[in-house]
Amino acid sequence: MRKWIPIAAAAAVFLFSLALLRPEPTRKVAVAAADLPAGWTIRPEDVALQEVPQRMVPADALANPDAAVGKTVRIGRAKGDILRESVLGAPLVLGPDERAIGVKVSDASGLAGTLQPGDRVGVVAVVLESDRAFAKVTVEGLRVLYVDPAFAASVPEPLPAAAGGLSFSALRQRRGEGVVVLAVPTSPMPVLFRGPDGAEERRMVSALELLAALSEAQNARLSLYAAPPEARPFATSGLSLEDILPITRTQRLP
Repeated sequence: MRKWIPIAAAAAVFLFSLALLRPEPTRKVAVAAADLPAGWTIRPEDVALQEVPQRMVPADALANPDAAVGKTVRIGRAKGDILRESVLGAPLVLGPDERAIGVKVSDASGLAGTLQPGDRVGVVAVVLESDRAFAKVTVEGLRVLYVDPAFAASVPEPLPAAAGGLSFSALRQRRGEGVVVLAVPTSPMPVLFRGPDGAEERRMVSALELLAALSEAQNARLSLYAAPPEARPFATSGLSLEDILPITRTQRLP
């Protein structure tokens, strides 16, 4: 019986070594054939098919290079990086009655970079005058076309690049401010103007001109708010902070 022990041990070592030498399961995925900057529209020559260890493949990796062609790179890709759905977007497409405009935002006014192309947003304008502040919803239902990649919220990339090692795309530093490009209708919109004498007048203005003026004005700030795809329209008269009376402890809300 004892003479079988060395044989059994040798067989176990042989099987263990065989398991170690067995090739790791792989999967073919689409990778960047060259460095692809953010905003780049992918061409057929920008994509390659490569064998990658199964453990390195993200759930949203593209298996077909053709699926990446024509899409826009939201977050820059280094050569050999796996192409994922989460870092690609549809190309910028405008309708005949739309124009694109960029607005400057920060974390507080740009929803912390969580916006993605195709989202719908509204714009609140805050105008500062001396010690007064007035806020008004100016336009809503605008379609997000593009988000500055340096401002966009990071896409988790815990896996190494297809070529081996850590992807440099995963090491980018996110900025707290950037530009969001919006699709704005060309049709005029009604805006209420208040003259020096307090009289109010309704005028039709271009949303493009209004957003451009507010974005560049030193005494104005723009804040974006997210809206559902089928948002019900609403209107407000705006709010001035000086019109808000503080509630004391002896007062109660109705």
